Amino acid sequence: MQGLLTPVASKSLRQSEQSEELGSSRINPDLGRLTDIRFPEDALRLLQSQPTLELLLKALDWLASSNDTATDFSIKISNPKAAQIIFVLIHDIIPHYWSIIEHSKDRSHVKVKLNLVKCLRNVAGIAAIARRLQLLLKELPHQAKAGKSGHTEQITNLLHLLDCVLRGDGFFLNIWYDLVQSSADRSKKILLWKELVSLLASGKILSLCGEADHVCNEASPSIEQNIWLADGRDYAIWLGRNCASMIASLAEEVDEAAEYLAQIFSRALKIGYANQFIEHALSSLLEGNPSRLSSFNQILGRLTVNEQYTMLFSLMRVLSKRLQPFDAEVLDAEEKTLLKKVAAGAAALLLNLIQAQSQLKRLLIDWLNVSVQVLLLTAGYLHRSDPEYVLSLSKSSIYINAISNRLSASSERASLLGMFVGTAVSELVNPKGKRLNFSAKEIDSADGQWYRSLTGVQDEVGVIEDLKPTIADSKKKTASNPRAEHRHHKRDKLSSEEKPPSKIIAIEEVENKSDSEDDDLVAYEKPDSDVSDEDQDATLVQRNKPTAPVYIRELIAGLRDTDNFDRHKLALSNASSLIRRKASFGSEVTEHIEELATQLVGLGDKYNMEDFQKMRLQGMIAVLIAQPLKMGQWFSRTFFYGDYSMSQRASVLTTLGLGARELAGLEKEDAAMTGADAVTKSAFPSKLLPDKLHQVYAIEAKPVDAISKKMETTMMKPMAIEAADQISGPNALKVRTFSSRMEVEKKRAKPMANELAKTVADGFFFPLTGLWRVQLQAYGNDNVHTSPFLLTHYLKTLSLILHAAGTSPLSLPQMTTEFWDLLLSLRARAAGAPPVLEALLFAFLTLLDLNAEQQHRQRRLAEDHAKELLETREWVQVVFENVGAGSEEGDR
Repeated sequence: MQGLLTPVASKSLRQSEQSEELGSSRINPDLGRLTDIRFPEDALRLLQSQPTLELLLKALDWLASSNDTATDFSIKISNPKAAQIIFVLIHDIIPHYWSIIEHSKDRSHVKVKLNLVKCLRNVAGIAAIARRLQLLLKELPHQAKAGKSGHTEQITNLLHLLDCVLRGDGFFLNIWYDLVQSSADRSKKILLWKELVSLLASGKILSLCGEADHVCNEASPSIEQNIWLADGRDYAIWLGRNCASMIASLAEEVDEAAEYLAQIFSRALKIGYANQFIEHALSSLLEGNPSRLSSFNQILGRLTVNEQYTMLFSLMRVLSKRLQPFDAEVLDAEEKTLLKKVAAGAAALLLNLIQAQSQLKRLLIDWLNVSVQVLLLTAGYLHRSDPEYVLSLSKSSIYINAISNRLSASSERASLLGMFVGTAVSELVNPKGKRLNFSAKEIDSADGQWYRSLTGVQDEVGVIEDLKPTIADSKKKTASNPRAEHRHHKRDKLSSEEKPPSKIIAIEEVENKSDSEDDDLVAYEKPDSDVSDEDQDATLVQRNKPTAPVYIRELIAGLRDTDNFDRHKLALSNASSLIRRKASFGSEVTEHIEELATQLVGLGDKYNMEDFQKMRLQGMIAVLIAQPLKMGQWFSRTFFYGDYSMSQRASVLTTLGLGARELAGLEKEDAAMTGADAVTKSAFPSKLLPDKLHQVYAIEAKPVDAISKKMETTMMKPMAIEAADQISGPNALKVRTFSSRMEVEKKRAKPMANELAKTVADGFFFPLTGLWRVQLQAYGNDNVHTSPFLLTHYLKTLSLILHAAGTSPLSLPQMTTEFWDLLLSLRARAAGAPPVLEALLFAFLTLLDLNAEQQHRQRRLAEDHAKELLETREWVQVVFENVGAGSEEGDR
């Protein structure tokens, strides 16, 4: 009978049951003990246990009114508990309650909605909504194939929720006040604000909401919703109003808030609606209120040059748009006066903004140069077509007033351009005796003559075939030496600026008629070439050669000056010695140490310099040695959080490994390994990258690989000797003379103080292992740090640091435990990756060798880490069983 019954449809009653539960006032008996909320854990447990409307309202009331100064918790500031609570609100509470409370006018429903929006009106809440939207949109195609539409409803609910959270002109102001009033440190506040700006001002939320709105409209064509979050113009207007509200409310605190506001301006100008944003962000200035001018100047001063240009262009478009609707021909006298006054006010606004920024002043000079050039070209063409018209214009009051204003301008360049225009136009329309003559030497200069010649320019349109004979052969390239290239560039730049008159020198060939008279003279040998006479052209000789940097600020400036080859190379070659010399003298290195490290890590080899990697690496090691504890932590953070390439990250690890060995007194052993050695001839070509890429990647890891190979040989050699000793026979038959013992004692190195032991735990080892676990939890196994290249380098670096620290650190047991757990967790990564397997085996060897130097350490290792020891032994046994005997071809 069961086979005769086939289900034709199914209906889920879960949603209807939930709706009935929300409408009812029954309380789960298990929740009675959770009604008293004193801590965030209580609120979290209540939200996770499917609360009723009354209990939900109570939990949201407590969360919305919590303050970190009173209860040591605030949902407005990101923390682990707040993240868990927001996660439950987004994933559990919103899908169940939002469709009921969104449009309800019931008092309790309205209060729940207001408190829910208040709890999510923070950085963590917006980020959680964005992540949930992104996940639902990613899963939507799979849901559509399965014939389900639940995701579309959730997306719509999240869009409306985000609308309620962001709506209003005081959003950024409220977030800023929450950050300022919280007890979090400044660095955390800056990070939270940057995350907020990245979400809202850079267009991430705009693009995400646009995609979600499009999906919802396609799913329900009959109900078309156009939410403002998906409209770029409305979104830019919302950003501008929020910035204007924040500036108006923080008139007295604008110095502190200008840095935060500048970040919003910087991102908002790039979302494609700069005009709408500027129109509403500067609404108070555009309405004739100059009280906010100083605030806007402070914000403008914190923007880059390109951003300042964009902002100024947008402001000019907004001002021209406001003046465009007026038609001067249909206006009466009073209206024309008013229009002229508005135009004068716009000019005053632009002038005040430009005078406060030196970069914008230079921009105006460029505009002025271009305008004068266009004016003179136009005047020449117009004079050739209608000379009388140009003559009448030159005598008009508009032209005379314009020239007078330019001549009396405070800017020297503007006044000079006025002279050029007046002289050039006068030469067109007036005879020689009646032309303007300013009697200034600049008029007859090369620049003045060029401007005056523009009126005679007469271009013609030819045919495409004319291109063939006009293309000359390419000039001979300059020598590949970057110094010569730089001198050529400098000479060309000098000649383009000054344009000195050239002198033509006649060269004649004179026939030598006295050859017979010189036959008895002895010929001298040709002298050897001199480096100083390398450049035959006297204009290429560099007179002002840079000198080696003496101060740290000069060193930083030289490293930044990548356009000057000599200065840049001199700074890089002297970086290590200068930093080491200044580290124990004064406070220069201490004040600029992070700036130095940032410059060296991000430095690129623009000129393909010889030993570039070696000089850069030595500079980074010198920075680390100057302040081991602080910079060890800084380099660890840079490796994980810095925006650098794989080769630059590898150089950071190399710096940590070699710097740790230098602190331990092993720098002499590593001196020959810190350079960028060439590839050995035995390396098979197919196993290498192309030369250019090999120089980028292999050089960074070369010193660490060389030292690890040497350490591996050193640690394995005693084991081999001991094995050979056991095979050779009993110890009673072996005689050792007294003289041989003396020779061994002479060769034994004297013990030295290990400075690394003081800072190895907090400055090197634990920052690297701790941040590794943080990155693994945040991004999973698929990130750049788990790539075979960086993972191999990372494990070898940790091994070098642990080995260099020796047995003296008090934290050796903790480091042993941490390192062992890390190595065991990476066993799966070694499968199929020989470099990772080699690094993992080397790390195990270093760990066991370091802890087995003394008898009591061996015993402690067996007692405290018996499980890890057995797991390691079994895994190594499996590895060597899988390796096999190998072959001659494989060894090659």
